[in-house]
This record gives sequence, structure tokens and C-alpha cells, in this order.
Amino acid sequence: MALDLEKLARNIKKFRTDKGLTQQQLAEQLALTPQSISKWERGQAIPELDKLCAAGDILGVCVEALLGNQPANRVLMGIDGGGTKTEFILFDEDGKLLKRLILGGTNPNQHGLSHSLSVLQNGISQLLEPGMELAAMYIGCAGFLSAGYGEKIRQALQKQHPYCKITCNSDIMNIIACGSNTRNCIAAICGTGAVTYANENRRLHRLGGAGYLLDTRGSGYDIGRDVLQSALREQDGIGEKTLLTPLVEKQLGCTVWDAVGKIYQEGNAFVASFAPLAFQAYEKGDRLAEEILRKHAQYQAELIQAAATKYDCGRTVVLSGGIFTGCSVFVQMLKGYLSQNLMVEVPTQKPVYGACLLACELLNLDPTPFIQNFSQQYKTLTEEATC
Repeated sequence: MALDLEKLARNIKKFRTDKGLTQQQLAEQLALTPQSISKWERGQAIPELDKLCAAGDILGVCVEALLGNQPANRVLMGIDGGGTKTEFILFDEDGKLLKRLILGGTNPNQHGLSHSLSVLQNGISQLLEPGMELAAMYIGCAGFLSAGYGEKIRQALQKQHPYCKITCNSDIMNIIACGSNTRNCIAAICGTGAVTYANENRRLHRLGGAGYLLDTRGSGYDIGRDVLQSALREQDGIGEKTLLTPLVEKQLGCTVWDAVGKIYQEGNAFVASFAPLAFQAYEKGDRLAEEILRKHAQYQAELIQAAATKYDCGRTVVLSGGIFTGCSVFVQMLKGYLSQNLMVEVPTQKPVYGACLLACELLNLDPTPFIQNFSQQYKTLTEEATC
């Protein structure tokens, strides 16, 4: 078989970048100059056999793989990123899940561009093995639509994986892909924060989600804040007696006033951790808890109705986030404030599932095998990670 110099050059560069090595680092290990590695990767020189074998050992692949005579295992990756964690799933073209990884947050608005890129690069490097060819990667992360962050990260990753199809978009697209209509729908997230999007033929229009300094309703943070404020008002003698107060004090281990410093120190996520107490008190018939929940459900409904009125985005409403997925009462309250022509869906799959479906779409792959395999194999990977 004739030597394909172009294929050899491409493979040396691919396996080097997959290994996370620079030309300088590979050259030092081979006792060569960086210029020699550069000539190999541009197809301007052929490595001597001993150097080719040594390069294979360093890169963790056989010579046949470097020459391109061994078929590569083509793999895809779906990534879902937020402020606190990023989930990676590696799977093959047959829909078999290979690896799962959880790393820290990748929202560039919170962590900065360089940190977010570093986390993604680290995750990709940990998942890929010698002999794997990364063919498609869909990354949906919070903050990617701000300041061109998503495109900057895509360009950086594309340089490292030049033969991979890469899309970087908002994490809302992962959620939309979990629903029944990925082209036209309304998507609302309600976790620690809250935001609503009108998805008009994959063009996103944002409503709400301006953050806790400007938004005052609709999120887990807002519900948790109202719970704490209710306990404070009762303690001050200016608010009504509520079941929320003993629940708050039990969770804090002290009165609210005694914990004010801790609350400010811990921040938004800590405040949001008190939102479930509103549901507990509501189930016991607490009037104030119901008032809090209805206020925030109504605000979410107003944003969804505004999206339906303002944009041509269909009638499907996809709900995601801990407040929606963990609290059916809140979903029912929200439905009560919506017009009857809107159909509400609460997907059971994780957002990373949607990112994987969108990765399949990049290669025009039939997603059926992946869909059939996902639930059981995801459960297995999760259990293995906790062992």
C-alpha cells in the first residue's frame, strides 16, 4: 500500500492535539526540533521509521493508526454546561454511550472565557482515547450567547480538532432538543435563576433572566428569598404567623436573624435552597406559602404568554430546571395561568441528552439507536461513577 503523506501528516497532528501536546513538547520527547514536527504535520517530510514508532508510543497509538491504515473509532460528544457544573457524554455512531464526566462550571459570564475554555478542553481530553476520531461535538452552555463567547470557544476548539464538526450554543438548546418540537417552541428554565426563550425556527429570543438584581420574580432564588423574608417579618412582629418560620429555622439550625451573615456569605444558591420549604408549607395548607408560589408561577406564565404573542414559535412549552422538574404543584399552578392553546411538556431526560441529539444532527445520523440506548446506559455510567 502506497504511503499517503497527507493522511500521515493529518494523523500526527490529530493524535498530538488529542494527547494535549504542543509541537515543542513532542519534539523534545523525540530529541528533534519543533521545525521537524511542523514539517511532518504539513506533509513536507517523512519521519524515519524509528522516530515514527517512538512518536506512536508517545501518542499512545500504533504505527498503523498514524499511517491511517487502521480504521478509527468515530465518536461524538454532547456537553451541557452551567454556572456550577458541566456534564460530558461520549458516544459512538451506533448510539452506544462510552463515557460520562462531570466537571466544574463553564458559564463564561461567571468564570471568564479562559477558565471556561480550559474546563472544556480538560473534559474533552479526559474522554478521548487513542484511536478515537472525534467527528461531532455539540456544546450547549449558559452564557455562550453573551459577548460572542460561544463563537470564541468554538474557534479555539476547532483549531485543536480541525476535522470535527463543532457547534457552541446556549444551554437552552439542549433543553429544547429534549422536547417534541426542536424548531418552534417556548422554553422556560426555572432553577436558581429563571429565563424564558422563544425558539423561532432555531432563532432564540430571550425574555426575562436579567438576574437577581433586576428580576424579582419567577426563580428559585426569588422563592427562597420570599420564604426567608416571611420568616424575618414574623420574627420582627410585622408579618403573619406562617409554617415557613419553623421550617426555615430547622434548616438553618437557628433563627433567621442569627443566620443573616451566613446567608449573605453563601449567596444565591444558598437562598434558593429554601425554595422547597414553600412547597412543604403549601402542602400543609399554609396561606402565605401558597401566595408566594402563585405569585412566581403567574410571573412565569406572563413571560411564556408574551413569547407566544410576540413571536411565531408554535404552541409547545418546554419546562426545565429544578423548580419545574421537582415540583409538580408549581407546574400545575403555571398551567392555570396559561391560555389553553399552549401545550406544556416537562422532559424527563437530562439536558445533556439534548446536546447528544444535536451532535447526531451535525452528522445527519439517525438518532434512534442513541435514543433507545440512552436511559439504561446513562444509568449504568452514573452508577459506575459513584462506586
